[in-house]
Amino acid sequence: MAYLRRAGVVTLALFLWSLPQQGRAALPGTSTDMRLLVIAAETGDSTLAPIQEALDFIGTPYDVHIATQNPGALVSTLLQDGNHGFYNGIVLTSVTLGYTPDGGVTWLSGLSDSEWAVLAQYEANFGVRRLNWYGFPGPSEGFNWAHDGVDTSSNPIFGQWTPDGAAEFVYLNAANSFPITNVWAYKATPLDANTKVLMHDGAGNALIASVAFADGREVATVTFDSGTWVINSSVLYHGLVNWVSRGMFVGQRHTYLSAQVDDVFLADDIYTGGEYRQNSNDWHATITWQQGFNQRPSGVHFRYDMAYNG
Repeated sequence: MAYLRRAGVVTLALFLWSLPQQGRAALPGTSTDMRLLVIAAETGDSTLAPIQEALDFIGTPYDVHIATQNPGALVSTLLQDGNHGFYNGIVLTSVTLGYTPDGGVTWLSGLSDSEWAVLAQYEANFGVRRLNWYGFPGPSEGFNWAHDGVDTSSNPIFGQWTPDGAAEFVYLNAANSFPITNVWAYKATPLDANTKVLMHDGAGNALIASVAFADGREVATVTFDSGTWVINSSVLYHGLVNWVSRGMFVGQRHTYLSAQVDDVFLADDIYTGGEYRQNSNDWHATITWQQGFNQRPSGVHFRYDMAYNG
């Protein structure tokens, strides 16, 4: 089914942090479900898969609307019931939801002008943010027109976080540069002081930025692509979901670290020279650390497991 209907009202939020709420233009008496709406032009949209993978991994409820399979279907009743909104965030696979019905000669938008208007009105009335997961930057997104496109497979970009970006992606070390590789990226400068840059390349180009409109709407755009196979997607997705939902969403972020049991006891090279192989002192220290960690309320159920391989 091209459009997945909402599966009930979400009333419980699990979140890692809640950021200070910025000014909202929501009308008095409005409320929204904690659920995201993902809009793509076509089912084969290359950005749709990494978005779904990210939301599934976090556990955030969402619906998918395929615009070209439901022409004209994006009406107000699909988004709201009176003062009750069905979504607290809108995620677009691209800025314009462009597609080529004739094989690449003509570019069209997956939504009609009236559908774009309905979406913008909903965002303004309910104080709902819009996130362009990837897109060609332009004035309507708070950028000057892109002046360069880069294949980062051969020309990596190293993004730098601004204080605003560090406040949104609090789980990252903002002092470190952020490598963007193996995807296509656009370089564009901020349009004016109303553009809030979250990440830039050090040469004046904004890589992630948001813009606020007079009606209270807020739109953020990422100018580099994503994919299920690239590290920038797996690192950034949680912060992007955090931004579009204003820090309040259903789901949790988990980070897993595992070791290959076949390699644990092998000697390995040391960067400065020589090699190192684990010994009994290392494992006694590990056991002591676990026992100490178990004394903490947050670590009482933590257990270090090692499979036997012999």
